[in-house]
Amino acid sequence: MGCCRQNKVDADGPMSLAQRSGVLLFALLQNSLMGGIVYGWSSIDSTLLIAPESHGGAGIDPEKTSHVFSWAASTAMVSSFFLGIVLDLFGPRMCSLLSLSTIATGCALLSVSHDFAQFSVGFCVLAFGGPGICSSIIHIANLFPESKNLVMGCLSGCIAVSFSVLSVFDYLWHQYEWATFHSLFAFYAIIATLLGVGALVIYPNDPYEESTLDDDSSINGSDDDDKTGQLDGEETRLLVKTIVHPSVHHSPTTVVLRHVASLSAIPEHKHHHESHIQSVAAGPSLVIQQPLDSYLRPYTRSESFMISKEVMATDDPNKDVIMSLKDQPFLKQLLSGSYIRSSILFWICSFVTNFYVSSLSTELADLDQYTSPVQHGLTQTFTLFMSGGVFGSVMVGILIDNFGVEICTSILLVFGQLQMVIVLFFDQYQSMMMLSFFLYTLFRAFLYPVFIASLTSRLGFKYFGVLLGIGFAVSGLFQLLMAPLHDIVAGDCHLLASPDPSGEDDCFEGLWISLHLLQLSALLGLMVVPFLDYRSKVAHELAVEEYKARTHFGYGSLSGIGLSLED
Repeated sequence: MGCCRQNKVDADGPMSLAQRSGVLLFALLQNSLMGGIVYGWSSIDSTLLIAPESHGGAGIDPEKTSHVFSWAASTAMVSSFFLGIVLDLFGPRMCSLLSLSTIATGCALLSVSHDFAQFSVGFCVLAFGGPGICSSIIHIANLFPESKNLVMGCLSGCIAVSFSVLSVFDYLWHQYEWATFHSLFAFYAIIATLLGVGALVIYPNDPYEESTLDDDSSINGSDDDDKTGQLDGEETRLLVKTIVHPSVHHSPTTVVLRHVASLSAIPEHKHHHESHIQSVAAGPSLVIQQPLDSYLRPYTRSESFMISKEVMATDDPNKDVIMSLKDQPFLKQLLSGSYIRSSILFWICSFVTNFYVSSLSTELADLDQYTSPVQHGLTQTFTLFMSGGVFGSVMVGILIDNFGVEICTSILLVFGQLQMVIVLFFDQYQSMMMLSFFLYTLFRAFLYPVFIASLTSRLGFKYFGVLLGIGFAVSGLFQLLMAPLHDIVAGDCHLLASPDPSGEDDCFEGLWISLHLLQLSALLGLMVVPFLDYRSKVAHELAVEEYKARTHFGYGSLSGIGLSLED
């Protein structure tokens, strides 16, 4: 299974359902165990982390645990950029191996740590590998084209299961004398190493791609098709590539489908042509000038390839609107309104979700609505709810397949808004807190699949690793604000060893209510994002239809070549 997709198609034939299912199941297992370990932080924040080493804990100062999480969460986000480059340059196998090796190293460091600096480094190294676990498996959804977004939702959403790893650590620590902070992380380092061996065997060097014109199903067509003018595999494979002028500073020569006859002599120059494509694939001019070549790896076409090639050769003033963003150069994608809007929404929402993880135990103790045992039980329940987010990810995959990214973005924001309303007005009721945890879980479960789907559905996979990495990296920089914000809004009631049940303690409860009002306002303001995305989508579709009507260019009309221009 470790061979790349091209070898698999050419030499061994298409992957069987059993093979595809095996790859998918291993990817789900890997992400479920390793993808987001640090996000179960609230489970051990007030127990395993602060317990003295003589009792099997880490012995971290309670006032500093939020700082460690802030640094670890920031590291996890920033690492997405670097691991995204590894993914685009070296493929999913190398990205997965690097991520698992980093996680194993972080666990090993934590197993021998004894002071605050060592614990901080260990958790940051552990967090560094997490994003690569998820990003290196997203391409597997292309093995299931009939339900790609559903599979993608499962792949990205199963990370929620890994949130319960630290909760399991806390349970084992309470139940068994042998289960200490150091022994638990030493054991997990071994598990990460074993998964790395599995990734080496199972994952391909190159990502599985969306179906292309050189697939058998696209080239051959049905037996009943008219064979007149049908291209053989070699001609078709060349047809869907861009023939580049020897000087990369010039625009690529456009090969229009109606000029197929001029390609009859090209197959014998195939190897020279493809080597030239690869030699310029990483050139800096591709960032701006060559929308039909990939930035970091040889080009594979998207569904909108033919219409983009056609419109490139024209002087149409609406060229940028007509061309799909999937076929635009890297800089155009990076600066596109679609990417900027999706990123801003992700940055704000991910900060809200991660800050709640880092501050929940402190907020509960400051507000002192419940006894200490009930507070600990609530944090454990919160983590278990988060782990159940995988079911929300399955749901969002189905919703994206049926209703689109814009609708799911709106639903995502509504979940976050409802959770904030409950925290603001009904936090004194334990049952309502449970409901708020449920809504938070759906909010978080929708967030990552919606962000990933917004990139893949609008921008494609050409620069997916880098664009995803940039989005996560900027979010990671914002995560550094969690620790100072925590210090600003936190009171001092949580520092009391045994709060007065009558509520007459002379302590400051903090600014939690004001913070949640600000968060609710931000989530309400973000409702403009799906509206603008929908308007942009409609404008693109209308421009494409108008252009096709004006040029009478009949895509999909040639025998033997099935084209779909739904994007």
